Parts: sequence; C-alpha cells; structure tokens
Amino acid sequence: MARSKRLLILVAVLLAVCAAAFAALNWQQRQEQIAVSGQEVLTIDPDSVRSLSWTYGETTLAFTRDKEGNWSYDEDEAFPVDPEAMEDLLAPFAPFSAAFVIEEVEDEGQYGLDDPACSITLVTEDQTWEIRLGDTSAVDGQRYVSFGAGTVYLAVSDPLEEYDATLRSCILNDTVPDWDQVTGLTFSGAENYEIFRQEDGSAYSYCEDDAYFTEQGGNTLPLDTGRVEDYLSDLATLGLTNYVTYNATQEELEQYGLDDPELTVAADYTGTDADGAEISGTFTLHLSRDPEELAQAEEDAGDEEETITAYARVGDSPIVYAITSLEYTDLRAAAYDDLRHREVFTASFDDVTALDVTLEGRPTPSPPRGRGTNAPGPGKGGRSTSPTSRTRWSPSPPASSPTSARRGSRKFPWLSIWTTRPSPRWR
Repeated sequence: MARSKRLLILVAVLLAVCAAAFAALNWQQRQEQIAVSGQEVLTIDPDSVRSLSWTYGETTLAFTRDKEGNWSYDEDEAFPVDPEAMEDLLAPFAPFSAAFVIEEVEDEGQYGLDDPACSITLVTEDQTWEIRLGDTSAVDGQRYVSFGAGTVYLAVSDPLEEYDATLRSCILNDTVPDWDQVTGLTFSGAENYEIFRQEDGSAYSYCEDDAYFTEQGGNTLPLDTGRVEDYLSDLATLGLTNYVTYNATQEELEQYGLDDPELTVAADYTGTDADGAEISGTFTLHLSRDPEELAQAEEDAGDEEETITAYARVGDSPIVYAITSLEYTDLRAAAYDDLRHREVFTASFDDVTALDVTLEGRPTPSPPRGRGTNAPGPGKGGRSTSPTSRTRWSPSPPASSPTSARRGSRKFPWLSIWTTRPSPRWR
C-alpha cells in the first residue's frame, strides 16, 4: 500500500515537472517571438488612400480624396482642407514600425484595445484598414496598436501624436508671403497714402539709412526705416490661425466689420520661390474692429482700459480670423505720424558744419564756435538769454568737401543747417 502511494506521488511530481517544462518552453518561444521586432511591419502608400476617418474621444472626423488628389471634409465641402495636414495624418502608417510584435493575442483588453483610445479607418483602392490605438506600455510608454488578425504591435512612434487633431488643425489657413523685400505699401480706409522704397534716398533725405518715403502735401518725405520695418515685421508675423468662419457670407462680413474694412493694407513684395526663381506680388490684408464695440469706444473716448475684439481677412479669402488686441493696435498704427522720424534732424552730426537758429526774426549775434572748440555763447550753457535770439555755430568746412545748406525747413522755418553732404531735393 505504501509502495503504491509512493509511486503515485512520484507520478504526480513527474507530471508537474513536465507541465512546468512545457509551460516554460511555450513561454520561451513566446518571448523569442516578441523579441524579434524593430522592423517595418506595415506600409500603406499615402497616395493610394481614398478616405480617412477617425474617432478620438468625442471627436469624429472624416475626409475623402477625389481622383485629382484634392481632399474634402465629408460634413462640409466648403471647408478648405490642408493637404499637408492630411499627409501628416497618413505618415505614421507609411511605413509603420513596431518595437515588439505580440501574436495570437486572446485578451486584447489587457492592452486597452477592447475600448481603444482612438479608432482609425483608412480606405485604399483595394483594401480597408481598421486600426485601433490602445494603452501605452508601463515600461517604456510605447503604444499598443492593432490592425486586427489577433496581433498586437508596440509602436516605435505613437500615431496618436497626429490623431489628436481637431477640425481646426486641418484647415488650409491663409498665409503671409515669405517675402525678401517689400517695395511699396498702400493704405486705404482710416489711412490713405502710399509708401515707396528707394535704396538711394539722398535725393530726399540727409539720413543715409532712409529707404522708405511718402508723398505728403506735394513733398517727398522720408520715413523712419526702423519703424517701417517693425510694421512690416508685425504684418509678416500676423497669426492667421484662429478662424471665426471659413466660408464668410455677406451677413458675416458685416457682422465682423469687414464689408467696409476699417483699414486695408496692400504690400507689394519680391522674393524667391522654393526653386529659387524670383517672384513678386501684392499681399492685401483687411482689418476691422467689432462694429458695435468700435462705436461704443468712440463714445467712451478717453477711457484707459477697453476691450478690443478685432478681425482680419486676406484679400477675397472666405476665411475670417480673430486677431489679438496687440496685433490690431500694432497694425492700426499706420499713419504718417506713426512711421515718420521722431527727430528734427536725422543725419549724423559728423556731417554738420553750421547751425543757424533765428527766433521771431530778430537775431541776437552769438560768438561762433570754431571746429573742435567749446567756446560758449552768451548766457547759460552757451545760449543767449534773450527771448529773441539768433545762434550760429559755424566751424569751417573742409576745403575739399562740397557744402550745402537746408534753410527754412517746412516745419522749422527758423532753423538752417549746413552740412558736407549734398543737399536733397525737397519736392
């Protein structure tokens, strides 16, 4: 009896050992299958995809491509689809690489695939792909992906980085051209004048840096180059991303004040395209503030704090954008007084050879100061204490230098400046 009992125990132990060995063998085989990875396991040609749809959270979006390769939004064909956004969405599967491959999966729930974070459907000319994105691995944070057929992949790159997209991120927004140079600006609406660029501005200005000019009252006036370039920078970096409508009706244009824009800016530009060829064109931007808000602001003129709700539209584009109050105020500051020089005399004083100041037409002579001297005139600091005075600072110009004078300037008729630079033509 005892012998039989011992025999049964030995048989049970043997069966247990065999079972353990079998389980260990299967486990080892599975480990080897999972470890063979890091390669491309799927390639879907983006050009072959005819439709793309996905659900992520509460967002479901669907797009279709026609035979000409143009994408459209299934719920509204008027929506301008950005083809580059579509390329970004298809890129994770062209190709798809897996860090690990888990075959013959019986319980997809352990990978979060029974209730996926994102479900994607790709339809090509001859196949439909149902793709599910599950949980991420607790070890390395890589995402589990299933294409069906009982196999789970651990993705090298997470497709959800692209598929957390919204409709707003799929729109083909208007853009400001990447110009090399703006040759002219035309303002209409609240401001009405033109700016032109001329590299050699010596005919109109004493300042070497002056490159932008405008016609005011029959005269050609120099503008502050730094201020104009700051304005162009504000224009070039305008954030055209926050659309309020992508298919504006006449009623909506009136709602946003863009049926009769507050200010229109037209920039003539030159540049080069991607192939290096020279291009030129005109970029037109319309600006307006909310009409009701603008009317109220005019009534409340003088209040320090006010809310600004502003909109922009590029040319005849159907898209209207909301812009920030700072963008609006920067671009509205387009008057001549906003862009002109702040200094009375903008040239370098290294070029000045004489300075005459006459007040009320009753000059009071002051002793001249020679070149390189600081001989003061009468009164404190070298200035005459008389309320009506004429002061002349007159170092002798170099004999070899051409001397010119600007007398009786438009805004300061009492000021005459002698320089060694050629005199500009004031038209």
